Formats: sequence, C-alpha cells, structure tokens
Amino acid sequence: MNTKNHIESAETSGTLPPFTFLQKVQFKHCDPAGIVFYPRFIEMINDAVEAMFDEALGWPFEVLLRDGGVPTASIGVDFLTPSRHGDQLDIVIDIEKLGLASMGLAITALSGGSTRFRGSMTLVYVDSDDRPQPWPDTVRARITHNGKPV
Repeated sequence: MNTKNHIESAETSGTLPPFTFLQKVQFKHCDPAGIVFYPRFIEMINDAVEAMFDEALGWPFEVLLRDGGVPTASIGVDFLTPSRHGDQLDIVIDIEKLGLASMGLAITALSGGSTRFRGSMTLVYVDSDDRPQPWPDTVRARITHNGKPV
C-alpha cells in the first residue's frame, strides 16, 4: 500500500482530510539524465487520485467505472524542483471544491523537505454515456462538512 491516510482527523473535524499517496521515483519514471520526465508526474497524480477514491472515498475505480467515470476536465502543474530516481514523494491531494458533478483538487508533491510540484485538477463525474451526473450521496457525504460543500 502506497498511502498514509489521516482518517482519524476526519472523525474529529467532520471534513475529509488531505490524502497522501507515497510514490517512490522508479527508473521507468526517469529520462536519461536521471530526473523524472514530466509526463510521468501526471501518471503519478492519476495513481494518487485513484488511490484516494478507493481508500478515502470508499469508491474504487473498478466499481466506479462500471456505470461511469471521473474524467479530468482540466489539469495544471508547476514543476518547482527536479525529482530523481530513488526519491520518495508524498503526493498530497486536498479536495478544495465540490460542485454538483465536479471536484476541484489541489495537489502537492513533497520530498526531502522541498516541494517538487504543485498542481490543480478538476474531475467531473459522468454516467456511461459521458453525461455529467451529481455525485452519489454516499460520496458527497464523505467529502462534505455538516452537509455543506467544501
């Protein structure tokens, strides 16, 4: 398991805490200079989001994808410090906004006391015909605080 999820704070605060996904930089992520080739960070972000849906929201992609999906509507990343083979990244995801069918995420990768990248992402929940749909009540309940969107 590549995560360290702070569920205990969710029980006291009533909001979903930031989700942290642990990612070791592997040889396959790197270019010949030994630093992460930037598209690989997008793959790492996707892995972290998939883990968040499974572990923090209780909705694994293998279940979610039976009736729809959560395509990425937008993504932006600022690369601040190079990451190298062997680095251990903490990819932290914070749900900043929850709309009727969309979810805004803030993503930060940390390693060795430095911020490696910062990003934002918007996901949209869609049905099997790719039409936006409201988030299921069970998922919304795990994200909201006292019934109000984050």
